[in-house]
Amino acid sequence: MKNYIFLLLIGFLLVSCSSTDEEPPTPKDGALSLSERDAQDHFKSGVYLSETEDSKGAIEEFSKAIELNPNDAEYWYARGKERSVLGDEDGAVNDFTKAIELDPSESKFWYERGSKLWDIEDLSKAIEIDPSIGMYFRTRALVKHYDYDFEGACKDALVAKKLGDTVVDILNESIKFCEKDNDWTYYNSDSTLSTDLFIECDQ
Repeated sequence: MKNYIFLLLIGFLLVSCSSTDEEPPTPKDGALSLSERDAQDHFKSGVYLSETEDSKGAIEEFSKAIELNPNDAEYWYARGKERSVLGDEDGAVNDFTKAIELDPSESKFWYERGSKLWDIEDLSKAIEIDPSIGMYFRTRALVKHYDYDFEGACKDALVAKKLGDTVVDILNESIKFCEKDNDWTYYNSDSTLSTDLFIECDQ
């Protein structure tokens, strides 16, 4: 009988020891998962508010999503877009920069920052990542034009047109100058007209 009781005690101790070796999920791990879900909810709310043209409300929701999960590049990008709508260009650039830091492989992050800063390198990076978007070439054409690179501007405008960028159609007359015998002199001399066309194209 004593041996039986002794064996039961040994078994109880073994079970107790094995249970203490297991590490249960920490509250922190559970909270992180919950935070990510909450962040997604705020992001979805922000998208809805953006679609209803409530940029201020959208920014508030995107900011909450970022607070809960600051490692999602899309949250920073979305807030940057809305900040741009409200005229907060510096804030938009900062958000696009953060999005690039988190995911440098996404072309739209580079494009948005490049279009705000009129930065050839950013726009070229967007084109390098995804050369199938006419808008990227059209915007780089604008920047090249104002840098007096008229030949480069016209070539980008032609690519944009070939890619189906309908907004660039207003550049048809200028494009004709480029296509005819590569006569860049005429295009250059008519820079005032070209500038007006490019400005209208960008609207």
